[in-house]
Amino acid sequence: MKNHIQYCATLFYLLLSTTAFSQAPDVQWERGIGGQQNDYAYCVRETMEGNLVMVGSSNSSGDMPGAHGVGYDVFVAVLSPLGVPLWGKAYGGDNEDYAYAIRQTPDSGFIIAGATRSTDGDVSGGHGDFDMWVLKISRLGDVQWQKTLGGSAADYAYDIQVTSDTGFIVAGRSASNDGDLTANKGSFDLWVVKLSSTGAIQWQRSLGGTDDENAASVVQLTNGDYLVAGDTYSNNGDVSGNHGGQDYWILRFSATGSLLSKKCYGGTGSDYAQCIRQTPDGGYIVTGGSNSIDGDVGTGIGGGDVWMLKLSPTLGIEWERNAGSNAADVGYSVEVMADSSYLISGYVSAGNGDVTEFHGQGDYWVVKMSRTGNIVWSKAMGGLGNENANSAQQLRDGSFVMVGNSTIAYTDWPVLIGGRIEMYVIKLNVDNEVGMVSSHANVSIYPNPVTDNLVVDCSEDVYISVQDLTGRVVADTKGKIIPLVNCQPGLYIVSVFGEDGVLLKRKKLLKL
Repeated sequence: MKNHIQYCATLFYLLLSTTAFSQAPDVQWERGIGGQQNDYAYCVRETMEGNLVMVGSSNSSGDMPGAHGVGYDVFVAVLSPLGVPLWGKAYGGDNEDYAYAIRQTPDSGFIIAGATRSTDGDVSGGHGDFDMWVLKISRLGDVQWQKTLGGSAADYAYDIQVTSDTGFIVAGRSASNDGDLTANKGSFDLWVVKLSSTGAIQWQRSLGGTDDENAASVVQLTNGDYLVAGDTYSNNGDVSGNHGGQDYWILRFSATGSLLSKKCYGGTGSDYAQCIRQTPDGGYIVTGGSNSIDGDVGTGIGGGDVWMLKLSPTLGIEWERNAGSNAADVGYSVEVMADSSYLISGYVSAGNGDVTEFHGQGDYWVVKMSRTGNIVWSKAMGGLGNENANSAQQLRDGSFVMVGNSTIAYTDWPVLIGGRIEMYVIKLNVDNEVGMVSSHANVSIYPNPVTDNLVVDCSEDVYISVQDLTGRVVADTKGKIIPLVNCQPGLYIVSVFGEDGVLLKRKKLLKL
């Protein structure tokens, strides 16, 4: 069996969905990645070096470097900005191993979160059934340490973030009440775990009711608290205010793990949150799926929609928006872009409603949405099979990258297998509206390097946002002075926005 990665650059039938306001960016390049069997990509991030790192799972046993057995392995690939493969490697053992999230760490390595059922190979310390699996690798993919978390029942991690103390926050679900867990309210509980920089548990919280709960996304806020987004079927135990069926469930924890607030959102149907981010105004943006047409959910388009929810800092609803077609659609990721608008990626399964063209069983769908919930542009991409975009990010140069899965039959594949699923990466060109600098703005940012306070000299009121090189927001404020004394030394990106959300200036900043 050949030990290699197969990369395909065959053409997708690219579809463009536009509004009257703007045209979506064109495709710069696209690439399939995988072996002879099924390969899934769940997360993509730009690295400090400007490359692209993606993570997922593969059962192309023997075709992927480092493959361990006949089941699924975690698979990591790093591509250049032009889509050229730099390296790829599989991790796991002789059973099932999955990965859903990856982030770059301050030492230029990577932290990965997922689940494992293996007890050998790269995996050790299992508790029974599936465990949360956290894997730390170097910049070139060498394993540095790993940690299995959980109990004797099934436990899964779906998201991970690097925290301000260089540790990690992990979110997922657990059915265990032993091992690393102290309680279970019934079925699966939402589970959040805070780890040190070496993987030691610092605190953990499991919450839920007698039915199923899940945490799909976690983010650290600028004040050090944590916000978790997921879903719940319960209306007892730790859960109250369920609207019926499955609801979005948003929880806020302190830096030390104390539960500060929690709230359900939705209607009488199924509503499930997939991703949450903090916005420059101190509030939050959430994406997921909904087939409700009542409660907190407005008029649906039909079949199940992408449901966008904008929340205030106190978790009050500021606006909500259904988007998609009259068939089954879902939003998997949302990111705040340079101009404070939102980038949503997901899946659509029909060509009507907000989707102007469609040509397969399911398409990638990427949307730029304004701060007030209006679609600026959208783009549907796919082939004759079933495609879904699990993750997207705006890159530092203003372009976009997204990853997901495709069942398209590649014509240059040596063996065509019906229904084979491949990882698929697409890079879009720069959005002409992103990065536009106000012509009247005369903005100075100083000092640089900075040790404590950063000052913005500008004639108008501004928002300031500071991100580390992994894209994590470490500070933001409305005003012209922002304290950075608690930030770790290193390089940061500072962005200054006018009150209308227009980007006025962006520059690299050295924190001493």
